[in-house]
Amino acid sequence: MSKLFSPLTFKSVTVRNRIITSPMCMYMAEGEFASCCKLSCYDLLAF
Repeated sequence: MSKLFSPLTFKSVTVRNRIITSPMCMYMAEGEFASCCKLSCYDLLAF
């Protein structure tokens, strides 16, 4: 369980812990950025 909260590096990107989620819906983007609707979905996942 201790590895779950340890940093993980992918090439030049380091995440603080191993709890990550991938982008889910490309069609919900506005240009290159997530829409407000998608940000609220990520907000719910954070808690």
